[in-house]
Amino acid sequence: MKDRLFHLLSLVVFLAFVVMTSFYAWQDSRRIKHFVQHYELPSIGMALAASLDRTAGEYLRISDELLRDDFIRNWILAGEEDIDSLRQFLGDISLRFRLADASMVSDRSETYYSNDRRVVKLDPNNVSRDGWYYLYRDTLRATNIDTWYYAQEDKLHIWVNAPLFDDNGEFLGLAGVGVDTEDFSNMLLAYNRLEGFNVFLARVDGQLVYAKDRQLLAEQRSFNDLWNIEFNSLPKNQNISGDTIANKDDQGAMLWVRFMEPWNTWLVVEKTAESVQSRVNDSFKSSAMLSGSLGMFLFLVIFTSITLARRQVDKNTLQLEYQAGTDSLTGLFNRLHFSRFIEQELIRLRQVKGTSAILLIDIDNFKKVNDSYGHPIGDEVLRYVALTLKQNTREGDIASRFGGEEFMILLSGASLKTATQRAEQLRVAVSELALPCLPNEVRVTISIGVSLLDISKDNPIDTAYREADKALYAAKSAGRNRVVCS
Repeated sequence: MKDRLFHLLSLVVFLAFVVMTSFYAWQDSRRIKHFVQHYELPSIGMALAASLDRTAGEYLRISDELLRDDFIRNWILAGEEDIDSLRQFLGDISLRFRLADASMVSDRSETYYSNDRRVVKLDPNNVSRDGWYYLYRDTLRATNIDTWYYAQEDKLHIWVNAPLFDDNGEFLGLAGVGVDTEDFSNMLLAYNRLEGFNVFLARVDGQLVYAKDRQLLAEQRSFNDLWNIEFNSLPKNQNISGDTIANKDDQGAMLWVRFMEPWNTWLVVEKTAESVQSRVNDSFKSSAMLSGSLGMFLFLVIFTSITLARRQVDKNTLQLEYQAGTDSLTGLFNRLHFSRFIEQELIRLRQVKGTSAILLIDIDNFKKVNDSYGHPIGDEVLRYVALTLKQNTREGDIASRFGGEEFMILLSGASLKTATQRAEQLRVAVSELALPCLPNEVRVTISIGVSLLDISKDNPIDTAYREADKALYAAKSAGRNRVVCS
């Protein structure tokens, strides 16, 4: 009787453990999917969207140069006579910004002028060659960024087009530049190398212009072909973030979707179904092995094992959450996590009625380091600069990697004068830095833009970012290796 009771009790214990372990594994799989959907995907998506926004800002600044001093507009109104002066103007802009092409089209003469000395008379009947211009003439009323994929070259092309008008609002023509897409493509490729992630770009009609799988581009596939989601029906302007999470399609992939307004382009970050299911399967396998090996032990051993397993999973989850807020290369906070510190600082400032400052920092001529010594050395330079910034900031200040070779530091409670002094200290510390990965004669310098985080202003975060960016741009224009305050 006792043996039967023992065997029955052992069976009940074993089955109870199996049921509990299976239930926990199911819960854990839900937690994994929840983390991917609400933390991992948005973190990657917003970081990439921020990089695209910054790139768009750089491209639009180039287009502003095209419209500088109304040179092209006045040249058209003057009768389009001095072609050499136009070529000189376009050539200077092309050389300064390392453009693939700089050109303009006069609507009065329907003539195309390029910095490479081409002068072409447009023909509205030649749709394959000139149809793009007549489409723009009828639709374009503001500067736009246009993205196309050319299968013959297997290359992404980007143009920035700016319309020209006279004082009466009459359309005069179009000025445009073709930008070098190598750095842009490398940025997208870096995100595509993240395990289990795919990055896609598509025009507003859903036509793919960028994907890791080049075959999809060669086949001219669209978003609607890849997922059972009508992207044309998605709202382009969501509340707050402008993004939408599609939980899954028929294959079980998780998507983060945003319409990038300056690009007139859809951005989709996909967490593949295989990577999600692999993590879920690993969780189930681990739990099944525990149930088989620990089912023969007493209640105390069983529940102790469950508790230890749960603590380990919680530790791993916390580690993932930490990694989601940290830049893996430099160890500094990433832009998403830094934004949360800024929001907390605003709450504190409203309570104490004070001001704080932010420093926007950019490594001077960093592209030359990558070009001359290679990207691994460039990564080492980023790590050394990040360590120097962190070591030279006081406790309570927050240093972050803002993207690429840019960093941002929050100086809590600092005035503009104090912030400028600290920025100068950081600039000197970096300029005196001896980098073992570079020749002795090579020194790395930084330029810094300083602005106040002032709650008395409208949209204090956006205002502070914008003013810091303008100050940094001024520091770069003034010769680099200097501090400029807004």
